[in-house]
Amino acid sequence: MKKAPGGLGVEEAMTLVEMLLVIAILAVFLALSLPGLSLLRGRSQEGRCMANLRQIGTAFASYCADNSGVLPYGYHPSFGYWSGQLKPYLPYTGPTFKVYFCPAEKVVSKTEGRSNYIANPYVLPDGQKPLMKRTPLVRIQRPSQVAILFDGGVGSTGNSDWGIWAHPEVTRYTSEADADRSLPQGPDSDGAPSTIRWRHRQSTQCLFVDGHVSAMKVGELRQKNLHVDY
Repeated sequence: MKKAPGGLGVEEAMTLVEMLLVIAILAVFLALSLPGLSLLRGRSQEGRCMANLRQIGTAFASYCADNSGVLPYGYHPSFGYWSGQLKPYLPYTGPTFKVYFCPAEKVVSKTEGRSNYIANPYVLPDGQKPLMKRTPLVRIQRPSQVAILFDGGVGSTGNSDWGIWAHPEVTRYTSEADADRSLPQGPDSDGAPSTIRWRHRQSTQCLFVDGHVSAMKVGELRQKNLHVDY
């Protein structure tokens, strides 16, 4: 039998070439499929995030039904955070209540009783402030446009916040004349956990007062999506 360079027989040499060709084809196929796999994983995370927010929306509705039609506080010294106030209306899934954590966020909030979804403080008010009362549903004039929760920031150490007070321009514009002013993206850093995050292909998932969930891209959120009185 003839020997190919290196001492292999012709048949053996051909087999090695074929094997290398197969490996090369598989490598190309894998390189082409990775973006598709990443996209599928991202869409799966978006779907799970939406399911979480819909479940939380149902819990808000149940809370309102038991509390004369008012929504909970975002935070209150006596009642804790909004997430804790809703726990009686959610199925128990372990100490962390997994429904409170978006699967696309790499860092899980480690702050007791909090979530990596973040509240609109004009809907879920800060009970530490004088004269702040819980928001009646009937006060919200555009329930399909006003958001309750967004994808929120989590720092690398796991710190998070209950509301978006630190997000740029959230507290600056409050009049109806500014209703269509878009909300800027804001910082996405460890030092800014109390901000909205656009972690789903440059979109943030929002739970609205009427219970529907929608993905809003950077620039699509407006002041009218925050305020309840106009």
